[in-house]
Amino acid sequence: MTLPLSDVLVVEIGERLGAGLCGGLLAQLGADVVFLEGKACGAPFAKWRHRTLMAAGKLSCEIGAGRKAAIDALLAEADIVITSSDLDSARRRQLAAGAGEAAITCDITAFGDDAPHAGHAYSDAMVQARSGLMVMTGETDGPPAVSAVPLLENSAALYAAAGILLALRVRRLHGAAQSVAVALYDCALNFMTTFLPVHYDGGVPRRLGNGHALVVPWNSFETHDGMVQICGATERQWQDLCRLIGRPDLGARTELAHVAGRVAHRDEIDDAIEAWTRTLTKADCVDRVNGANIACGDVLIARETAREPNLRHRAMVRRIEDPDTGAEALVPASPIRGAPWSGRAPARCPPVDADYIKVARLLKSRKGQSTRPGIPSPGRPLDGIRVLEIGQFTNAPLTGKALASFGAEVIKIEPPGGDAGRGWAPNLHGVSYYFMFTNSDKLSIEIDLASAAGAGHFRDLLKSADVLLENMKPGSLTRLGFSPEALEDINPRLIYCPISGFGSDSLYADRPAFDTVVQAMSGIMDLTRHDGRPLKCGPSVCDVGGGQLGLVAILAALAQRDETGEGTRFDLSMQDIGAVFAQTGWAEPSEAPGSLTRNEDGYIYAECGEAVPVLTIAQAAESELTRRRGLVFDSAPRDGKTWPLLRSPIHLSRTPADIRLPIGRPEKLTRKMCKKLGIPHRP
Repeated sequence: MTLPLSDVLVVEIGERLGAGLCGGLLAQLGADVVFLEGKACGAPFAKWRHRTLMAAGKLSCEIGAGRKAAIDALLAEADIVITSSDLDSARRRQLAAGAGEAAITCDITAFGDDAPHAGHAYSDAMVQARSGLMVMTGETDGPPAVSAVPLLENSAALYAAAGILLALRVRRLHGAAQSVAVALYDCALNFMTTFLPVHYDGGVPRRLGNGHALVVPWNSFETHDGMVQICGATERQWQDLCRLIGRPDLGARTELAHVAGRVAHRDEIDDAIEAWTRTLTKADCVDRVNGANIACGDVLIARETAREPNLRHRAMVRRIEDPDTGAEALVPASPIRGAPWSGRAPARCPPVDADYIKVARLLKSRKGQSTRPGIPSPGRPLDGIRVLEIGQFTNAPLTGKALASFGAEVIKIEPPGGDAGRGWAPNLHGVSYYFMFTNSDKLSIEIDLASAAGAGHFRDLLKSADVLLENMKPGSLTRLGFSPEALEDINPRLIYCPISGFGSDSLYADRPAFDTVVQAMSGIMDLTRHDGRPLKCGPSVCDVGGGQLGLVAILAALAQRDETGEGTRFDLSMQDIGAVFAQTGWAEPSEAPGSLTRNEDGYIYAECGEAVPVLTIAQAAESELTRRRGLVFDSAPRDGKTWPLLRSPIHLSRTPADIRLPIGRPEKLTRKMCKKLGIPHRP
């Protein structure tokens, strides 16, 4: 099967890990990615430390003596050029200037081009310190914890790949090339959806170990033989857990009936749960809690990822030869899994300069194929695309928000009474800050999918849709009469993108899943320790990563559909993308790269001989850099009210993101609304 980027030539100049990860995603989508070697910057946090992972699936070509003409020709013909201008060597920056006028250039940096930090080549962890992200990782009564997971480089790679796909779409439809820019700092601020609400409500967000700022019960607990993570977000799960642990008295207490009250009694609830878990083995606890339809999992050791049953079932870990040692190396397969096509897993890691002749032949066969630049369209990349979103909490809503920001009509389908996330504390104007952060620029409608009229309305909407995006438990839509096969019958051009904790084709398909459980089961908590205790990264890493993966997959499927006329059915897993985030810890024990010290003003993080202050959420949100980049801003008024919203981390030079309106109340499907949506009215 031809992949979406089969005719696309990418030159990867950038030395950041994010540049290498972005190039890897494009190779998975079928692009020929030329991995330029030599003339490196020498920074210890550059991608070269993980060359086997970064070069896998690409074509190696060295920047060497006598190669100028050949490299210049390569850059002149390239469709995409990936750089990291703040870190790249002088020679690499010179090369980037030779990109052809039709090329889409993508620059991944720490801070973008705004003062006061433009051009500062900070590492992932240093940006985490500057952005307020680091201060939210760690135990409540301990110091911030530094993760060995390159969280922001991974996030930037996904956003950069999405930006490139958007820019390719504009060039394909209108002939206009443009540049893409992604800053690690912007990605960090977009991870803050669970912490910024507390700040804007006048509070001070605090580290919660393996807890959640907005939800209880949600924490790790000791058993006879290890630790488990338990997460329950709904009122039903709270009641079921109370019965399971033999404490129906807690479920009957009025002040604990809603999530805000439980957050206020976090310690009491955690003590009650751990009194029960300590009576069980880890395996027994996981079985019992999942059996009650509550998310629970144990902590995966990152070096044992290849043995994790579900990741093995989904073939997410591949074995290739390390060309430097001849030994076996582990690399991730593509987390973009679907039908009739999936992302291409890397089959080899090339020796240095092994593909120079192949690249020369490729150039000869492509000569003159590059698109010439044209006049940019006044519209946005996704104008005319209709997206149906059945999304709750984080990942699917974030995907829908991103699609809306680039012009898609995103229709959020909420159950009668509205999404439970609307009520999460803290709130403004009676609606959760968190819900507003993750759902801007969407039209919300209320549909009871279990009713005959609701199912009929949904079917009518599906006929007109380009994309169906959802994060329900696998099988939920099938039980409502909308199996993947039924969806294809209704609309063969539909792109169906479900995002779940462990995938539809999964050993754990029946398990509920939340971000922290998936962090535990993908190796991330193992790589984020303090005094030996595994910890989650403060933000919802796998949730946000799952949403970013959904964005990349949908944009790639739109490109594929433009060529074939066919839709795509995905099976995306938060555990898969979590394992990809943790891949740099697969080969050897990974430790946090720098060190923390405390002073009278807080904490200092030191790495590569430079000391960086560990900023609080308030300091980061109100910093000059955040203000200059407009990362948090007031929305346009809706019903006379405004909310703070988050700017997109994807910067396109000609067709930028446009985030304006908070989501409104769910609309009933009246005759007038049905006419607006172009579907029949069903009383």
